Amino acid sequence: MAKDRILVVEDDPTIRAILDLSLRRVFNVSLAEDGQEGLEKARIEFPDLIISDVMMPKMDGFELKEVMREEPELHLVPFIFLTSKSDEKDRLYGLMTGADDYLVKPFDVDVLIKRVRMLIDRSRVYREDSLAVFSKEINAIFVPDELPAIEGYDLFCKIKPATMGGGDFIDIVRIDDESFMVLQGDVMGKGIKAKFFAYAFSGYFRGLIHAALSFNLNFSPAQLVNRFSAMVDSDPFLQDIFITFFLFNLNTREATLTCCNAGYMPGRLINQRTQDIVELNVGGGIPGFYAGEYEEQKIELTPGDTLVLCSDGVDEAKNIDGEMLGNDRLAQFLREREESTACVLGDAICKLVDDHMRKALQYDDISISVFKKL
Repeated sequence: MAKDRILVVEDDPTIRAILDLSLRRVFNVSLAEDGQEGLEKARIEFPDLIISDVMMPKMDGFELKEVMREEPELHLVPFIFLTSKSDEKDRLYGLMTGADDYLVKPFDVDVLIKRVRMLIDRSRVYREDSLAVFSKEINAIFVPDELPAIEGYDLFCKIKPATMGGGDFIDIVRIDDESFMVLQGDVMGKGIKAKFFAYAFSGYFRGLIHAALSFNLNFSPAQLVNRFSAMVDSDPFLQDIFITFFLFNLNTREATLTCCNAGYMPGRLINQRTQDIVELNVGGGIPGFYAGEYEEQKIELTPGDTLVLCSDGVDEAKNIDGEMLGNDRLAQFLREREESTACVLGDAICKLVDDHMRKALQYDDISISVFKKL
């Protein structure tokens, strides 16, 4: 495991050497002789904690901390003042600048190490808790707050994010009273970066659809995917981003489903009468990396037919022995179910995954959508 990084800012060469020798046993240590050099190194190295003297040439410790408070990348770095001045006013002023601790020379090395360790651990917990809260809040926007009422159809949509989550998203756009565009996809990657790209991508697709509507343009799922793929191919910024998704248009008047799969997991259409499962995989590869034209598939729906969309987090869910749930087991499970509602089936799939994983960690988002023709 990599050692935490400590930046020591101290103009006294003897004290600086003692700190370096003492801390290097536990941490990676970087040294600076004054506040100005310390600030320059902090901007480059982004240390996990800073120990700084107060009285120094060029820039003292108080000035260093004040400048750091104004810089987003540095203002949360734990900071310890280390000084020979024991005046209470200086101690209070140091704490008012946002310092986390204040030690007076001479200091006990073991006590210093314990305080450094405590502050780094506390800072890490704070950051992780903050990211977890943010991750939970942003996850909530990746599934519609309220599913639209689609006459003649029963709907279920759910995303169960991993601890920090990935870039899974589900969106439903009403075209008119008889037509809906449904998008389920995954921005490959984990954490906050994937979530932001997922949010931006979903917004882009909504904009693309509404722009086409405002100009009375005819469009289909394959046409939309072809436009998006061409944009990704021409934009260097987007070429390092892997986005896969399943896009379909649901026409309630015609009772048809027109879909295009852009590198996503195949949709599974369950025939109510025969309980056969048809995999919907017509389309193409990952947008921006697929050289051909995307195709689409149009299917007529009869009462009871059910479309199930699952992310790879379902098929690839692992138990504590590393065994994946797998496509065959999920398909067999779907063949044996005759659920009355989309919600009951969706919840049953969630339970299947939970029962398989049990105490194993969830490493990827789990996204499930169910659309049933009544």
